[in-house]
Amino acid sequence: MPSTKALEVYVAQTYAPKASPTFTGTVTLPSATQLSSPALMTPVISGSPSGDGIAQYVEVTVTAAQTKALRATPKAVLAAPGAGKVIQVLGGTLLLDYGTTQFAEDAGGSNLGLRYTDGSGVKASDDIEMTGFITQAGDYATSVTPKTDAIVAKAGVENQGLVLHNVGAGEIVTGDSVLKLKVVYTVWSTGF
Repeated sequence: MPSTKALEVYVAQTYAPKASPTFTGTVTLPSATQLSSPALMTPVISGSPSGDGIAQYVEVTVTAAQTKALRATPKAVLAAPGAGKVIQVLGGTLLLDYGTTQFAEDAGGSNLGLRYTDGSGVKASDDIEMTGFITQAGDYATSVTPKTDAIVAKAGVENQGLVLHNVGAGEIVTGDSVLKLKVVYTVWSTGF
């Protein structure tokens, strides 16, 4: 049981948000018929959530041609959020929708990752390992995790978009599969 003094310190340090997050749009819930099905109930949100810290979701399809050029031409995932704002990656999934021919990694390795701005920007995710994923002859999934301890100058993340980039030594070769990237993120105001 904490002492009164410890409780007073805790209360003095309690975070109070500057403003409540707002949401403009609609939330559509499944019908009663859908609720009786074994599928999970998932609300559909449309509109523009705003405010610091609201989890948002983006899905990007990456064609085979784009996948084989990600080192030279990163794929845009999110646009820059605006002055005084930064994007924080919370996590995600990368799905391989297998076509008819397997991809192959460059001899030097071909891991992917999320970066701010472009292919030379600061990493926003840990490397997404391609060995045992991109070379499969079937549909596969792998995780996208936020960059561990991503310390960076404010200019490297403020008002910067996100891209999917091949962070390896060379391009992915051959293959005709499609990648689907699903990212959960939030936008924060810097306040200065």
